[in-house]
Amino acid sequence: MTGIAVTAAAALVAGYLLGRLRPWQRLGNWTTDQVRFTGT
Repeated sequence: MTGIAVTAAAALVAGYLLGRLRPWQRLGNWTTDQVRFTGT
């Protein structure tokens, strides 16, 4: 049962961090910057 609790806690933390960091938004910003700097 302990493993299930640890897995659930890890999933919650991972989901929280994904919500806080929003890596997809950073990736979009990086892509926009690349397009702006390279002029493509």
